[in-house]
Amino acid sequence: MNKKIYLRLFSLFLIISLLVNIPVISYAKPKIKLNKTSVTLTIGRTTTLKVKNTTKKVKWSSSNKSVAEVDSDGEVFANKSGKAKITAKVGKKKYVCKVEVLRQYISDETILLNAGESQTLKIFGISNIDSVTWGSDDEDIAVVSTDGRVTGLKSGETHIYAILNSGAGKTYECKVLVIGNNVPPTTIVQPTPDPTPNPTPNPTPDYDNVVTEYGSVSGNITYFYNDFRGNVSDTGAQVILIPLDNERTAKNMPTLNSYVVWQLSTLNRVGNPYKVYNGKVDGTGSYTLQNITTGKYIIFVISNKTNSGVAFNDKEGYENAIKELVFPCLNTTNAEYLGKAVGYNKYFWGIITVNKNQTTIFSHDFGITYI
Repeated sequence: MNKKIYLRLFSLFLIISLLVNIPVISYAKPKIKLNKTSVTLTIGRTTTLKVKNTTKKVKWSSSNKSVAEVDSDGEVFANKSGKAKITAKVGKKKYVCKVEVLRQYISDETILLNAGESQTLKIFGISNIDSVTWGSDDEDIAVVSTDGRVTGLKSGETHIYAILNSGAGKTYECKVLVIGNNVPPTTIVQPTPDPTPNPTPNPTPDYDNVVTEYGSVSGNITYFYNDFRGNVSDTGAQVILIPLDNERTAKNMPTLNSYVVWQLSTLNRVGNPYKVYNGKVDGTGSYTLQNITTGKYIIFVISNKTNSGVAFNDKEGYENAIKELVFPCLNTTNAEYLGKAVGYNKYFWGIITVNKNQTTIFSHDFGITYI
């Protein structure tokens, strides 16, 4: 009997020993987290956020619904450029995804072309799945290719438009002014006329004594400082007017000896024979140019507070682009100096008409402080 008890006790001891030595495997509970903690979107696009490793109810919210909003299923909609935080609340815990919506814009809102010249427009802030449809309001004046290349055909003004995603997105426009006609001259054989006396040369006009009509130009120039302050004054920005008409053009203007002249308001006076004017934006963001001879002008605005990434990467190319823009209206040296005067700052230009005893309004916002 004692032997049986001993065997039973020994068997129990072996079983207990085996149980004690069996390793215990523990599994860590998976952490709750978002499938994305940051995302970049283009305007009109969506993305879906999900909370992983939970079956609890999720409450979604956006810190800036005007930029990006979110529905009850975690689908985020990009409304306009800017930044927002999408928060998923699970119980008392919060999980955040940072959303940036890219600024969307057309590369140029106004371009000047000689007949036969071309320039390519681009839409920035779109993705490779966005479609762009290009068109021209008047294909007799300028045409545009499927990739945004605009070609001037004959003198006149028209608009090039870019439609995003077959009308589901925004439509952008660019005003195009074409100078000259891209038509080969026709040779006409004329009979040899009878000799005539040499004509008496006309006297050189006295421009300072010509009766001229005047108007004025004013507006506001701003830039985007930050989300808190928004758009503020681009104090010190320069505004330059260069005439587009063929009478007494700015090409007759004396050659400058420094680019600094473009930065000074030394060209403005009543009876200005070259009709080139400049001024600066004050601390309120406004400017006014008075006693401007009536007519059509290129208005050229140079930002003082924002800079151009293009200039930092290719200063020579940047200056040449400005030179080509104003070359139809200025001599080579003066056009080069205007390019140098811009430096690394952004610029914007347009076409305006100054009328007698009227004020022409031209305003612009340079947006963010970098490209």
